[in-house]
Amino acid sequence: MKQMKYAFLVSLLYLSCHSKEAGKVDRSLASASKDMKTVKPVRGGLEVPYTLPAQLTAWQQVSLFPRMNGFVQAIHVDIGQRVRKGDLLLTIDAPEQEQAVVQARERVSKSESEYQAEKDRYDRLSEANRTPGAVSPLDLSNARSRMESALSLRNAEQASWDAQRIMSGYLFLRAPFDGVITERNVSVGTLVSAAERSRPMLEIKQSGLLRLQFDVPEAVAPQVRAGDHVEFSITSMPGGSFPAVISRTSGDIGAALRNMRAEADIPNAGGTFSPGMFARVHLKVRGDSLAWNVPSTALVSATTGKYLLLFKGKHVQKLPVRTGQSYEGRTEVYGDIYDGDSLILHADEEMAEQ
Repeated sequence: MKQMKYAFLVSLLYLSCHSKEAGKVDRSLASASKDMKTVKPVRGGLEVPYTLPAQLTAWQQVSLFPRMNGFVQAIHVDIGQRVRKGDLLLTIDAPEQEQAVVQARERVSKSESEYQAEKDRYDRLSEANRTPGAVSPLDLSNARSRMESALSLRNAEQASWDAQRIMSGYLFLRAPFDGVITERNVSVGTLVSAAERSRPMLEIKQSGLLRLQFDVPEAVAPQVRAGDHVEFSITSMPGGSFPAVISRTSGDIGAALRNMRAEADIPNAGGTFSPGMFARVHLKVRGDSLAWNVPSTALVSATTGKYLLLFKGKHVQKLPVRTGQSYEGRTEVYGDIYDGDSLILHADEEMAEQ
């Protein structure tokens, strides 16, 4: 009886152990089946959203410095004032320049008189020369030379007078374009110098049309082109975004930061925005049509490089690839990939060694 009980217990223990081992095998097979699940590559790149820092700048802006030494005689504008192209902004008083213009004018008058005298003398000698032997050829030649020399001197003095009058025009500063006065650093009576460049007398910005400027990373610069639609938000105006269209790109990758400058023109007739505002540009970078995209879990990154695992029947083959953009669990890849290839969805280095 005892022997029968002992045999029954041994049988029960054997069946229990066998059941556990079978469970382990079943679970291992299920896990292997799950790990060997395959997917097909999809042709075409990924459209990936990017958010880039940006700023708004004036369409045109200029700092006005003096070209002449003198005292500020009158200021006709102040900060915040809108001006039209050609409006008089500021007048400088420079008595020395006024005297220089007067002296240049007098030199022109003197040289004109000398030229007329030499011309009259040459004309008389030319008239007398019609009578053979009345005038020496040498005297006629000398008279002609003096007349031409006087003419050259008159022309030089005339050019000097014109230059002085142009310089006098710099005493009257006028607006180069329609805009707003954004900076004023002088008052009536201030001594200004043409050599001073530390700060401008006035600054004008054209704010009716602004430039939205941002830098695109080198990796996606080829996919960003003029005409692409973007949105931008203003840091100081939370809760809203505004549409824009890229107007131009520099087409140049800067050596310092490896970025490409892009700009969008922003109408601002109502004064909603101000030059200098910080912004953020939201754009979607189109995918590369030559790329394939696969689940990111199918990509293996090893010290020897990146690769996919191509499942062919009972064999697993490494497929080296280069990667592009990644977004929402998928990655762009480049390599010897074909339609219909079966790629292991959850790949790792251990599978490649099997």
